[in-house]
Amino acid sequence: MKVSGGTYVRSLAHDIGLAIGSAAHVVTLTRLRQGEFTLEPDGGADKECVPWEVFQEAARENEEPEEKVQRDEMGYRKWESEVLKKLVLFEDNQGGLEAPPGTGMAMDADKPISKLSFSNKVK
Repeated sequence: MKVSGGTYVRSLAHDIGLAIGSAAHVVTLTRLRQGEFTLEPDGGADKECVPWEVFQEAARENEEPEEKVQRDEMGYRKWESEVLKKLVLFEDNQGGLEAPPGTGMAMDADKPISKLSFSNKVK
């Protein structure tokens, strides 16, 4: 099913069930695409999503003592590097950089980005 933003697929399934005099619910729902990001890139302008395994690795690594964590030459953990490879920054109308909407990240246009840091602390 290909839908636009704001479509409530679970509600649609429920309503179809009611329309045929029965009940219905969604057992599995997988988003295959969000904008230019997709689970199955076709080699064109599509961008590949960060694989779920990267986040599983991050969760496992979070349990390890800091001194056992392996880092690359930039000081990033493996999972951080994988996420940064997929990071997309947007240019605003003044020529500065903006983080994607909804990420909660703030960019200071007067300072170059040399390193992003990640936190596993929930606030």
